[in-house]
Amino acid sequence: MPILPLLIFLVSLGLRLWDITHPINVDEALWMFRGATFMRRLLEGDFAKTYLRHHPGVTNMWVIGTGNLLSSGINDLFPRLLDVTKNPFSHPCFHEYSCPISLWIAPRVVQGLITSACMVAVYVLSKKLFGRAIALLATGLLIVEPFFLAYQRFLTTDALQADFSILAVLLIMLYLQGRGYWWQLVGSGICLGLAIASKIPALFIGVAICIWIVAIELGWWRGSFPRRGWLKQIRDISLWGLIALAVIVAIWPALWVNPVETIQELYADLSFESIRGNFFFLGEYTDRPGLLFYPLILIYRLSPVLQLGIIACLLALVLPKSQLKYKSELWGLTIVTAVVLSLLSTSDTKVGRYIVVVIPELAILAAFGYSQIFRWCIGFGNRLKSSQTNQIFQGNQDPKFRQLSLFLIAIQAVFLIFLSPYYISFYNPVWGGAAMGQKLFLIGNGEGIDRAAEWLNQDPDYESLKVASWYGFAFKPYSKTQYVGGWTSEDKGKINILKSNRLIFYINQLQRKQPTEELVDYFAAQKPLKTITFSGLDYAKIYLGLEPLPADLANLAYPVDLEFGDRLKLIGYDLNQEQFQPKNRLEITFYWDFLQPLPPQSELKITLKNGDNQIVQTRQVKPVNGHIPVEQIPAKSQLRDVQQLQLDSNLKPGKYNLVVNWINENSESLRFNETNIGDNQEQLIGKIKIVDAKPSKS
Repeated sequence: MPILPLLIFLVSLGLRLWDITHPINVDEALWMFRGATFMRRLLEGDFAKTYLRHHPGVTNMWVIGTGNLLSSGINDLFPRLLDVTKNPFSHPCFHEYSCPISLWIAPRVVQGLITSACMVAVYVLSKKLFGRAIALLATGLLIVEPFFLAYQRFLTTDALQADFSILAVLLIMLYLQGRGYWWQLVGSGICLGLAIASKIPALFIGVAICIWIVAIELGWWRGSFPRRGWLKQIRDISLWGLIALAVIVAIWPALWVNPVETIQELYADLSFESIRGNFFFLGEYTDRPGLLFYPLILIYRLSPVLQLGIIACLLALVLPKSQLKYKSELWGLTIVTAVVLSLLSTSDTKVGRYIVVVIPELAILAAFGYSQIFRWCIGFGNRLKSSQTNQIFQGNQDPKFRQLSLFLIAIQAVFLIFLSPYYISFYNPVWGGAAMGQKLFLIGNGEGIDRAAEWLNQDPDYESLKVASWYGFAFKPYSKTQYVGGWTSEDKGKINILKSNRLIFYINQLQRKQPTEELVDYFAAQKPLKTITFSGLDYAKIYLGLEPLPADLANLAYPVDLEFGDRLKLIGYDLNQEQFQPKNRLEITFYWDFLQPLPPQSELKITLKNGDNQIVQTRQVKPVNGHIPVEQIPAKSQLRDVQQLQLDSNLKPGKYNLVVNWINENSESLRFNETNIGDNQEQLIGKIKIVDAKPSKS
């Protein structure tokens, strides 16, 4: 292999394998299960059930399944290294979406090898089309583009769709230029089939290529693409499509036995996917982000280096006196990008990663943009003659242009150094970066939860620690603690968090106020134990959970052990400080022992009384801000409940009695048995001290 393609392969592979176990994208856990299930059913001959998702992700499942086989082989040579069974597909972790992180390595290596080989192919084909200088710059920019690299590392469908799509486009472009080598048409069809089998939007490339054919036969691109005649063009494109279809059928066993049923199921699932909703855009929760979504994603997710080159290229394309070469080819790449994004925009479902499929085309446009900028600068400075400048566009090595290319790639590499390994967290700093991005888009796909899990693993009693987390799929592979669930459904989620000693809140969970606004507001008022921050954003926050640990109860600042009849007991409480000033926030952490469920709509009344037993301030609150109805709190469960009371500015210095009382929906005291309390059902649990807010004079 020549040195340059080898270097491209090694650099690409290194970036894909660097810190290979971090992070996990939440969708990857689902694909790990699907890949294992796909390969198991294939080996068992259960071909009809190899339909697992409407993406359809067939190439993805082949990669993951092959990686699982490699893991099994490694386990045979080095037992216990990866903690897998003899049959890797029967490992229970696949069904629980919580495989140990060691099982992610082999599939990611397999994908890294494939996608790195694709980067070499992009360079080789681009060189054949546009010359060495453009090919090298385009491939270099693509390899180090942060958002693109992020999804090249993840085991989702986006990586293979993007790579096979650009190869299909470049090969069909070579074929249409007039040389007519059959292998180019066949190779393009194969790559298109692999791209569509990865993800359905690759079909849109076919629409763009049909527009190419119209432009060629109408004579608009006569300089680069000779007319072939409508009949020959239709024949070739039909063959191209048939080759793609044959590839899809060949690698998807479900189509071998149940083609009609599989297509029907695929169509039904795609229809549902197009309206699934649950998004965050322009600072609001929405089910329909609208047509502005993808333009803004391109602005914020692409690097400034790539954007400047794209803008320069598009300007050169539309300027009448521009001397830009390969205009027809560049219009072709622009049409592919525009068609794919336009058709994606017709769906109500819009996801930022969907632009990954057109980033390779944009990288080639950007390379030409910089070649045009170079031409403008040379012309403006009058340092080189026009004939010398033209050499750049014929693929010859101009030292200054080569230096410019290396400089641009180096700028991109700097972004990677600061982002590693969380390349997905990149937002264009020119437009406000991640700080502005979180006001516009849904942020986070699991990155950062790995750090939260590893921080919790440092707890001396991590084995007994029970944790609830948003995006449990991204949490469990890293965690040594007990995962008790998250918020998978409304009722189940409530019970899960009742059993948690620690809770992890995630950035997009807070953006969307999920699972409920009450729960988000409840914890937002508390101070987290740990905040996971990178790229300038707080990605995950770890809070004390709702179930206290024995150590929490043993170290209470104010143990009281007060009974409310035979239903409830107050074990004790903590205060956020020892003394308060007027206007301070009084935070009381109650530790309750629920002996029996309370009546529906029960509330806790917190009251401050002065020395004359007069009420000076009171507030009625619901446990956990009403997220969990009291009647759903199981018997024999302990609850850590934090409540806030904003102290009145008119409070005078002195000691105040802190009184609690449970009331019903009519604000009447609940009547427990009266063994230990009187008719008014109030309990004096302690005193708080108010001090003068004014500084003392010496």
